[in-house]
Amino acid sequence: MGAVCPNSMCPTCAIVGHVIIVCKRCKQLYNYSLDWRSVMSEAPAPITYDDVVSAAQALLNGGEKATTIAVREQLGRGSFTTIKKHLDRWNAEQAPSPAPAPSVPPQLESLWTEARREAEERLAAERAALEQLSAQLDARLHAMEVATAEAQRERASAEARLADKDLELGRLAPLLDDMRVQRDCALAARDAMAGQLDRERDAWIARLDAQHAQFVDIKQAQERAADTLADVPGTIRGAHEGLMRAFAALRSAAADYQGAQSVSLKNQESALKHVATMLEDVDRRVRLPRRKEGFAPALRAARPVRELKRR
Repeated sequence: MGAVCPNSMCPTCAIVGHVIIVCKRCKQLYNYSLDWRSVMSEAPAPITYDDVVSAAQALLNGGEKATTIAVREQLGRGSFTTIKKHLDRWNAEQAPSPAPAPSVPPQLESLWTEARREAEERLAAERAALEQLSAQLDARLHAMEVATAEAQRERASAEARLADKDLELGRLAPLLDDMRVQRDCALAARDAMAGQLDRERDAWIARLDAQHAQFVDIKQAQERAADTLADVPGTIRGAHEGLMRAFAALRSAAADYQGAQSVSLKNQESALKHVATMLEDVDRRVRLPRRKEGFAPALRAARPVRELKRR
């Protein structure tokens, strides 16, 4: 049963038991002293034959055709099947009674009978077609009723989902505000970081310019040093030639020195040979038999000569 929830945010509710209201949105229970019979009296009364007849008469009086859909709209409630059943009964009661058959001459009776039979067959075919059309309309009306009920259920479900979305939106609104604040803080931090990066970039550009200037100076100094070193090979070549000439002179002087030393050694050798001959002669003389007194001074005089010879 439907009832109004005391919570203004939850208009869709259901009654469970005798005096308990359950809100479908907030899922809370509310106790109220409700009379079950008073609640049941709020339900719409079923459609009766008199209701359908009154609605059909009102439509005819207004110059409209009394159809099932028009009667349903006139009443504002009821099932299409029930309305059609009462409307068919009323239409059958309103149909005029058949007129008595006219008198036919005997000579035309067979022709009249044949024409009447054909008319009845045609009427039966049209009645069958109308009944088939009525059955199709009934099926379509039933399908429309089912679709309407399904649409109503979907509408109720959509309203419930919409209410849930509203609650979710109310819950997410503070989060959205926090995220906006965080976004603003992030944008401010980004701007500050961008400014710092710009300053660092300018500093690096200035540093690179200074290094480039130093590189240009070093390159120019290298070029000047290269120009200066271009004359060094000639100087080194001249010094090398001078050293070679000095080395040749040294070799010549060394050869002359070796020749002079060889001549000097030969002269010294001949002198030593002459001295040795003289010493041998003196030694031979000293060894002659003499008296002991006269022999000792000779030995003392000959000792230095022998030592010189050993050397």
